[in-house]
Amino acid sequence: MSSDKSLILLAQGYWLTLDEQLSKLTIAEVAQQEETYLAYAWLHKHENNIWHQLPQTTTLKWLHAIVTTDFATIAAHKTNINKVSITENPLAYIIGQIALANFEQAQGNRQQAENIYSALSQHPHLGQWRALALLLIAEQSSAHIWAGHLSYALVTYRQLISFNEQHQHPIMGVGQVGSAYIHILRNELQIANDLLNAATQAVERGGLQHLRFYILLQKANLAMYAQEYPTAHEWLATLHHELIPIGEAQNRRPILLAMHAKSAFLAGELEVAWYWLEQIDISNYLATGYDAIVPAIYALVAFYSGEHTLGTQLITTLIQDDRSQRRISHLIWHLAIYATGLALQHKTDEALQQLTSALGYAKHERYIRGFLNCGSAMFSLLQEANARGIEPIQTRTLLKAFDVNNKIDNPLTPREHEILCLVQQGKSNRVIATELVLALSTVKRHIMNIYQKLDVHNRTQAILRGQELGIL
Repeated sequence: MSSDKSLILLAQGYWLTLDEQLSKLTIAEVAQQEETYLAYAWLHKHENNIWHQLPQTTTLKWLHAIVTTDFATIAAHKTNINKVSITENPLAYIIGQIALANFEQAQGNRQQAENIYSALSQHPHLGQWRALALLLIAEQSSAHIWAGHLSYALVTYRQLISFNEQHQHPIMGVGQVGSAYIHILRNELQIANDLLNAATQAVERGGLQHLRFYILLQKANLAMYAQEYPTAHEWLATLHHELIPIGEAQNRRPILLAMHAKSAFLAGELEVAWYWLEQIDISNYLATGYDAIVPAIYALVAFYSGEHTLGTQLITTLIQDDRSQRRISHLIWHLAIYATGLALQHKTDEALQQLTSALGYAKHERYIRGFLNCGSAMFSLLQEANARGIEPIQTRTLLKAFDVNNKIDNPLTPREHEILCLVQQGKSNRVIATELVLALSTVKRHIMNIYQKLDVHNRTQAILRGQELGIL
């Protein structure tokens, strides 16, 4: 199998997808060439039983050490890694240097790791292997995103974009999609949109077709954040239809359902959000935090709906997994959701404790979007944090972002505001339920949410507070 083919396979491995041709080969056929079995190992990076069946070469051990963060093995091989010649074995050289950079990063020598990556990506003798070097560095950039080092990851993605601008190669679009994700986390939405448009063009010119899933998913997110909810649902519907021919629609269904629920939640339609979430078997997520987007959105909607036990069980499982795996980007959002849930239960001090932890992780890398996604209860909690002098620069930045992006002058959802207006008219819960064609329990839940958001305890106080805010 050609070197170029191996590069394509490794590129597809970056997105954890299997190349059709390679997946049809037997282990014996794969093991005939180093380039091929290393690509195969990368594609099956989390399947130890496959790794053990491949030739146990030194280069494979280095690759395995990268995947498993086995820094002791890397340390033991440092001398041998530094002896590898790029002209004699470019693949071993690339993998060895990335292993060294990982080791330095783990030791806290961030600048040394960056120097290794920079020297590798610009090495004058890489030739056709430069794309692979950049790709594997980008894979590490993805790891740096989860570790919370957005600026570090962004530099590498920009190197990959620069390479793509000079060469037609199957990895076109990877850098743009990775960069777009970082800018979305920072709420730099126009920059993210431009990058996703560039990624779309790269795919159309021959880049990885599997990038379409990530492009469309982030396009849906951007539409939600612009409050263009019908457009978001259109992107998700397009994504669903594109997944059907490749047999992925069923596997990805929970994520798509959760994204529909997220859009409904941001639009203030909790009942619609539940419609989507009830189609997911959430019991699969109670013991582990895999596919974090599904249980995270489920927990957020559960908290706002008064299902605090379920919300707490889901979000604390995610937080535990995040801490053990050092997934800081996820941890920030999950801590923010937990803080929101505690605030909705009127546990203000505990909520502020979780919020302070989230802000501590987020402050050096300009994380914004995850807080905005937590809705009006987070807005109120940030106001309280600001009043108490907790991380004042961050809280003011986030409060401003709420005003600009979510336009929260009225802390209530449209449905909650409608119910508050009927309360002002002196109508009982039962009458409101009849007029709005809602279950009585749903009206009661909305009333409790109104009390929490307005920080009041009865109907009279809610009406007075609404008048003070100018929403009645």
